[in-house]
Amino acid sequence: MFEQLLTAIYWVGFVAFLAIRWRRGLHMEMSRRDVVILGLVCVIFGNFELWIAGRDSFLLKEAELDFSFPLYEAFVRNPAGASFIHGFGGGIDMDAATIMTGRLVSLEAWLRTTFPVGGAQFIYINSHLALSFIGIYRLCRGFPRLDRSTAAAAAAYFALSMEPAPWSLGLGLGMAPLVCHLVVGRLGRSHYWPGVLAMAAFHAISSTPSHSVLGLVPALFLVAMLRSWRSLLQALPGIMVVVAFVVANSHEGIFAKIAMGPYSARGNELSAITRPQLAGTRLWMAAAACALALWGQRALGLRVLIMLATALSGPSLLLYLAYSIPGLAALKVISASGMLSRLEVPLLLALGMGASAAQTRAAGDGRLLRHAVPVVAATLAAMAAGWFLHNRAFNAVVWLNQGGLGIYHAALTQLTDPPWLPKQPVRTVSTSYRLSPNIAAAAGLDTFDAVVNLSPRAHHEYWRHVAAPAHVYTSHPSLFFVDVDFRCCASYDFPGFADTTLLRIANVGYVLSVVPLEGANIVQVAGPVGPPDDLPRSTQGIAQRIGRLLRLFVHPAVIRVYSIGDPLPRVYAAKGLIRAPVGTDETEFYSLIRRHGLDRTPVVLAQDVPVGTIPAGIPQLGEWRLQADMVAVEVASGGGLVVFNSSWLPFWHAYADGSPTDLFAVNGAQMAAVVPPGTKRLEFRYERPRLRTVLAARLGF
Repeated sequence: MFEQLLTAIYWVGFVAFLAIRWRRGLHMEMSRRDVVILGLVCVIFGNFELWIAGRDSFLLKEAELDFSFPLYEAFVRNPAGASFIHGFGGGIDMDAATIMTGRLVSLEAWLRTTFPVGGAQFIYINSHLALSFIGIYRLCRGFPRLDRSTAAAAAAYFALSMEPAPWSLGLGLGMAPLVCHLVVGRLGRSHYWPGVLAMAAFHAISSTPSHSVLGLVPALFLVAMLRSWRSLLQALPGIMVVVAFVVANSHEGIFAKIAMGPYSARGNELSAITRPQLAGTRLWMAAAACALALWGQRALGLRVLIMLATALSGPSLLLYLAYSIPGLAALKVISASGMLSRLEVPLLLALGMGASAAQTRAAGDGRLLRHAVPVVAATLAAMAAGWFLHNRAFNAVVWLNQGGLGIYHAALTQLTDPPWLPKQPVRTVSTSYRLSPNIAAAAGLDTFDAVVNLSPRAHHEYWRHVAAPAHVYTSHPSLFFVDVDFRCCASYDFPGFADTTLLRIANVGYVLSVVPLEGANIVQVAGPVGPPDDLPRSTQGIAQRIGRLLRLFVHPAVIRVYSIGDPLPRVYAAKGLIRAPVGTDETEFYSLIRRHGLDRTPVVLAQDVPVGTIPAGIPQLGEWRLQADMVAVEVASGGGLVVFNSSWLPFWHAYADGSPTDLFAVNGAQMAAVVPPGTKRLEFRYERPRLRTVLAARLGF
């Protein structure tokens, strides 16, 4: 019903604008002053709900409140120069974890740390809209035959129809048309290289190699193809400069993601690469561009056809390379859908060029196509009006249902330095209703759940058993269940959809939730007691639900904190070791973990046991400390196994009094180090190589 309503709103805006334009005449000449006014309108009103209320403005939940905003806060807390974050998502590699990490200079990080949240949001959103409008307009005007009205309509459509750029992706998505203009549209003109270099530097500090750059590079080649076949070669140096700046700024992040990819869940799932479809608005734009260009000028029409064939075959080629050619497995972490994220740029250009060519051929013969250019301009402007109304209605409803920046700030305030938190490190998890798992990490709490791009495969596997029999969203291991409705009931049986034994084994001691929880060993330690009188429930009438949703704008829901029992510590001495025979299936393996894990007797697959001898006994541990890229453990006496409650990765190494010792995976998401008798100090060190270190070693420095 909601989707049908939004579609109706879109068509109302579309038809209303066309009707007005038809009455005033399709031919509408625009002056430069008119274009400036239109651009200002698009920028000011394009996404005004994202900044108009300051720190209480609307913000997309999935892309922002659940992801980028709390991630920036969490990463600021990480020690400078450290690669591994102990307290986030069960332990992650910061440079590899997300698409926005691993950059030397980040415009978004500077904005977030320099300005208040409302001010940073205002600058970021309006910069994105301004870059989008100016980029498409200048690109279209830089090509022959495209008049000012068509260029302005295309710019308005591009700026108003696109979703707001998430902070995690940077301004790279919005500045793609402007990069295309400077690199391709200005080929052969004076002062070409200063503009390219300046734009390449600006783009590098506000883009992500795996998303915005992946969409920009194909767009550059496709736009060059539309210009002329010779332009493909002429634009190549400029394209290489743009890519080189990105690599220079993001080389450590790229290298970390390549290194981490084979050991992550996303790097081992076919669903990580999707086949994008040319559908909806893109489909009719492509069809119209091909038809107009082929009829108006056959050579241009052939270039448009080849451009579309190239665009559609790119993701399939990436899919083939990633799964067929040895050594290219790192490509699996890339979502091929990003390759077509800026397809609108060449499509809008092709549509305008095709309309111009068709009108030129039809001029004077009385055919309908003699009005092709104004019809295309009016249609694009009407689509811009339709999308403007559609997106404002969509955002208003989502703002009402999910909340905005206000719930983010309220949660941060409630979770910072809580009195219920013990001194020893203990992890938390969060239910997904109006509460992101990343917010706890942003507040300084240790978490076992996370919304990130790359986390260890073992961590994902562990969550599949924590969440059984419910289905968890595997791309982001957390209590985001697709078959649990947190909007219907007065309370929820937490052990009914989450395995508290496995959570406690993983050092999880507390559950954060906006909705009431109950069940065996579930004890509330903070937050309001009783039914959720302030929360909207699907069993209530519409008026009551809307009233409660509006109330949550002023008074965000208070977070309830529940203890699930004493968890295993982050570091502990093993009392023994259970070897699961070769051939043990995953279900039986985790059944063994449930039975023995809390007794501090880890379970290991027989094939993972090191060749060397494991000393008998239980080492007596002194103090242990979580440090940057390291865990330091004082050993008082004895030998045996010491378990670190974090997922094993090949970049972790163990050292007993400075000498390497065996380290292997246990309990699915933990690792155990062999402690020889007489050891005084044991260290777990995270030693993923950095690109600059590898290059220096190769070059002999």
